[in-house]
Amino acid sequence: DGPGNYPVSLVVTNILGCSDTLIQSNVIEVYTPPTAAYQATDTSGCVPFRVDFTDFSSSPYGIVGWEWIVEGTTGGGLSQNFCYFFDQAGDFEVLLVVTDGQGCTDTLRRTIHAHENPIANFFSVDSLGCAPADVRFTDVSSSVPVSWLWDFGDGGTSNQQNPVHTYQADGIYTVGLQIVDVNGCVGEV
Repeated sequence: DGPGNYPVSLVVTNILGCSDTLIQSNVIEVYTPPTAAYQATDTSGCVPFRVDFTDFSSSPYGIVGWEWIVEGTTGGGLSQNFCYFFDQAGDFEVLLVVTDGQGCTDTLRRTIHAHENPIANFFSVDSLGCAPADVRFTDVSSSVPVSWLWDFGDGGTSNQQNPVHTYQADGIYTVGLQIVDVNGCVGEV
């Protein structure tokens, strides 16, 4: 009922009711199965991102084969350790199938979450005027930003979602917005 050596017994009875028993020791050997184990540098990230997988599988007979499978893609590998670049958003199961010296296998599955980067976008109201000019900026970014960093092009910054900025001098300014969403992914415009 587990790993070990098992005897086999055979009882033979003829039509006269005579019987004989033969017991063979250590005829059946059941091996201890391997244990698949690995660590990933990340289990969640913003595309594109790299994940390194390090094998920690074990077996009393030694691990002799590895197969890495990234479901939902064509990626995979046959080396002990594995690296993969996730370049599209989604949840991907990563399977490690190990084979030990006796031909026994074990599989470990884990999920990697690849998040799409948000798209930063905004519009401004009152973008023409004489200095000093107050300009209202409205964030219309995709996703659900949790932080904002505005660069107003004149040295001024803000971390409000919808700031008002006063331009003190005449000129044409390039405004930038960087957002971070709930997954820690960054979008910029």
